[in-house]
This record gives sequence, C-alpha cells and structure tokens, in this order.
Amino acid sequence: MGRLDLVGEYVGQTAIKTANKIKEAKGGVLFIDEAYSLVRGSASTDFGMEEIDTIVKNMEDERKDLIVILAGYPKEMKDFIQSNPGLHSRFKYYIDFPDYSIDELMQIMNVMLEEREFQMTGRARQIFKQMIGKAVQLYPETHGNGRLVRNLLEEAIMVKARNVMA
Repeated sequence: MGRLDLVGEYVGQTAIKTANKIKEAKGGVLFIDEAYSLVRGSASTDFGMEEIDTIVKNMEDERKDLIVILAGYPKEMKDFIQSNPGLHSRFKYYIDFPDYSIDELMQIMNVMLEEREFQMTGRARQIFKQMIGKAVQLYPETHGNGRLVRNLLEEAIMVKARNVMA
C-alpha cells in the first residue's frame, strides 16, 4: 500500500482511511511502500503527518496485534523516521537491501523478455548491459534497480515498434 491508500484530500479523511487500513492489517502486517512520501507536500494542504501520527498511535495501542513495515530509499527513509519523534523509538530493526548487480539486472531483463515473448540478439544484450552499467554508474543512489531494467526494456520495445511502423 502507498500514500494514496492512506492520505486523504480533506480534513478528517486521512484518519479514517488510515484507521481502516490498520483495522484490515490487524493480526498481520501493514506494509507501506515509499513511506517517505507521507512527509512530502506543503504543510497547509498535506495530511501525511496526520497519517503518521495515526500510525504511531496505533503501533503503540495495537503493538501485540500489528506489525508495521515501512519501505523506501535509505536517505529518504532516514529523513522520514526523523519527521516524528515516535517513529524512531518504534522501529528497532532496519534492513538495507543492496542494489542488484549488473548480472542480476540482466537476469531480470531475461525474465521480462520471456514474459513478453521477445528475444534479444547477442549484440543487443551487450549494448543493453552497457546501458545498464552506465545508468548505475551515473545514478548510483537513484537508478531504481529493477525499474531501470523495465524502463530501458520498454523504451527499446517502443523504439523497435516505431522503426517497424516507419
């Protein structure tokens, strides 16, 4: 689940949406992807902090019956955890997943090609691997891991389609 599932558009909506998601997760796990996005936006029109306050309270009240997992980029998550004094004391475990290696990204590409029933020549694979390597090198903190492969592959498919149409 993400920001759209939790943060409302008007006063009072966020607490209700968040409470409903917490109720659904009771006895299990509340997983929030890109959790740092909850603290973005202008203070006067954004209700992300209301959502965070609601989660912090429920983490305490429902601590025996609720697990909360937050996911996001490391730097942004550090800032997020500092946005509310209650977050830091409630999250005791942090797991930093390393980025995929170039070879692992190529394996992801192979899976994506297979799912789409596409084939790539050996030369195209070499070029694709160089493109991935360059993107990872240029943007080590933000290249997006598997998303990078998907975006490059989708762009390659579109270029090929345009060539065929021309």
